[in-house]
Amino acid sequence: MYIFTFIFLVSIFLSAECRKFPESLKHLRCSKTDNLSACIVKNGNLAIPIVAEGLPEVNSQKFNPMKLPFVQLISTSSISLNLSDVTIYGLDEMKIEQAMVDLKLGVFSTLLRGKNVTIDGNYIVSGQVLLLPIRGSGRFSVYLKDGIYNSTLNSEVIERDGIKYIRSTGNHLTYNFKLVQFKLDNLFDGNKQLGDEMNKFLNENWKLILDDFGPGIANTISHIHKKNFNDFVSDIPITEIYLE
Repeated sequence: MYIFTFIFLVSIFLSAECRKFPESLKHLRCSKTDNLSACIVKNGNLAIPIVAEGLPEVNSQKFNPMKLPFVQLISTSSISLNLSDVTIYGLDEMKIEQAMVDLKLGVFSTLLRGKNVTIDGNYIVSGQVLLLPIRGSGRFSVYLKDGIYNSTLNSEVIERDGIKYIRSTGNHLTYNFKLVQFKLDNLFDGNKQLGDEMNKFLNENWKLILDDFGPGIANTISHIHKKNFNDFVSDIPITEIYLE
């Protein structure tokens, strides 16, 4: 669930920032110069609080906070975890610290930092966590402290009717946190002792849990990011993405 913090921010920011139409963002487009990466860092951070309030003209939802109706987060042979009525707080305070753009190779890399992000909502879980059984349904919250999120987006140029467009061919994510804290209510059919023990176990072993489930979750969200990116930029000519 921690990856949502990063990936939805990036997908919304890129799609909105690259659109020509929003008046509030026109002045923040970057030109294709040697300073493109520096411009993306500077103007991207200026764009985040604007985009955080939503851009109705491009159907970009508000993410201050962000709300998601349903997420099938994990679905494997060992565990199933579904989330609903999810609210994510703190995305509007994230900062872009580094950006690397290679237009020839079509590679866009971004490093973001989020000091305090909280995710809460409803959960349904069944399966095993680090070989321990877990089941339950109810309210959950996750606190992410000092998160660093790295995204590398690969893209290609396509042509339709003589006009060139850009589309994503894939996305790779890595991440690191200073601390992650979980709280899941009503585990094991409301057995408070077992529920408290499981929450304690999750919080004491959060690094192992991220190592175990992180790659699978990152892969799932990468596909979502790719789709969101393509949905937004598929009809925008490359000539409109950058200032000339």
